[in-house]
Amino acid sequence: MSNFNYSDLASGSELHRLSATALIGTARANTQTPTLLGDSSTDSTQQEISNTELVPNTSITEESLLKKVASVSLQHQVASLALKSNQTTTPDSTKQTDEAPYCSPQAIRRLGLMLEGKHTDLTAEFLKLVHASNQRIPEVYAPNLLYRAHRQASLRGLVIPAFGSVAIKLAQSNPQWAFASLELDNWDGLKDYWKSERSANRRHLLSQLRGKAPAIALDLLESTWSKETPSAKSWYLRSMLENLSMADEPFLEAALDDRQHTVRKKAAEILTHLPDSRLCKRMIDSAGKILKLTDNLEAGIEVEYPPINTAMIRDGVPQRWDKDTDKAKKSQIGEMISSIPLDHWEQEFALAPDDIVKAITHSGDWYDALVRGFATATFRQANAVWAKALLEGMPPNLHINKLVNYLSTADFIALLDNREDKDLLLDKNNPKLKLLQRWSKPWTPELTQSVLDHVRPAPQLIDKSNKSDKSKPPPALLRQILKATSTLAPVQDTELLQEVRDCLESFKALSPAWKHICINVDETLAFRHDMHAELTTLPETISQKTNSQENL
Repeated sequence: MSNFNYSDLASGSELHRLSATALIGTARANTQTPTLLGDSSTDSTQQEISNTELVPNTSITEESLLKKVASVSLQHQVASLALKSNQTTTPDSTKQTDEAPYCSPQAIRRLGLMLEGKHTDLTAEFLKLVHASNQRIPEVYAPNLLYRAHRQASLRGLVIPAFGSVAIKLAQSNPQWAFASLELDNWDGLKDYWKSERSANRRHLLSQLRGKAPAIALDLLESTWSKETPSAKSWYLRSMLENLSMADEPFLEAALDDRQHTVRKKAAEILTHLPDSRLCKRMIDSAGKILKLTDNLEAGIEVEYPPINTAMIRDGVPQRWDKDTDKAKKSQIGEMISSIPLDHWEQEFALAPDDIVKAITHSGDWYDALVRGFATATFRQANAVWAKALLEGMPPNLHINKLVNYLSTADFIALLDNREDKDLLLDKNNPKLKLLQRWSKPWTPELTQSVLDHVRPAPQLIDKSNKSDKSKPPPALLRQILKATSTLAPVQDTELLQEVRDCLESFKALSPAWKHICINVDETLAFRHDMHAELTTLPETISQKTNSQENL
């Protein structure tokens, strides 16, 4: 792909040959299938488009001819943009990308496989590797990837860095691709685009702008807020967590008076992510004294249930009419604690988080409400110190486990090693697997080794438990962990990768269901390994190749 000649394609000679075939008639002429860029069905994707030969007495269908014409025409237009981009002013942010070499033909062939539907979930990883290795993708792939990014918001920030200025020009030519423009925050038609697009497209645009220009995103949201549906409003509020700041607080404060309960509730929740917000300060004034520390930590924490007023209900404390009064009170206490900054309790008790957690474990009937409240507050305030204290000092549960991604990898591995689970390896409540299920960061070699050490005994235990019933389905939690291995485990270390494959082999012999799972995991690992290898081989730049050819 790196030796592709854009000048030849831009000249339109191939398009003219196909047009001639159309004039002669498909019944009287046939075209040799051009080598289309991105067509992984051929072994020479890096070659230039082949010449068209007219062969009499050989018929082809009109549909086939039209597809060829459309494909070559699209490549002709993109190539023309590539030539023009060298003659126009390029934004500084893309000049470096324009000067980067193209990926190797092998890497481009692999991209073609993903665009055809094979391992599409690895597209984002491919684009990140391209950018990290200071390479770029040939511009003929820009329309396809821009279209995918239009439908898959997670790819939007990755497309432009992989192409450079030509992709920007393409994006500017299609309003649906405007999200890809690096100058999106200065786009004159941004407000018109926002008002004319469907709600789903506005949501993607808002997410992108929140990461780059949160003030502009807020202005756009305010311009149409009164016309949005309750469900759309709730989604927009969730998107504000990206780059959330005190500049967003007035808008969120106003949303507390929305007519819809779901919108008011979501706005109150988002405000609790801002410890300096007026809502958090009001909650300290209303409920900052509800917890009392007894004489010693072993006696736990006492709760003094406060009177619930309309101001507290406006700030998110649930107004319940349950017959079970104690259940309603515990739910309200949990919500109050989750809305109060954690450092308030450290100052109130004059204790470190570890000591407060110890006191919570001895709090009797209020234990569940306190755990839920403090875990939610920790999650919303992204407090790594409290996350470590709760995970190490509390038995695992749904609220505690969701805090694992605030730990460092070393702390997470230590946490796994401290969990006793030898008798629970196949149980759906396995504590180690529950924690791994929540871990979303890429696995380090050390973490991968820890996972392997943990799951290696599983095949023998499964074989013993399934002797009477070979058709018993694989344990769901263990199956999820093996699947996570395919996308999160590192693949650069060949020795470690071989250990993973050896572990998979021991599962394959258990049953056809296990064999199917392991084959899929193994294929994904092999695909990722080859992808990393191909993108770490830096090809020559076009200019280098041109100079070498001229010297010859």
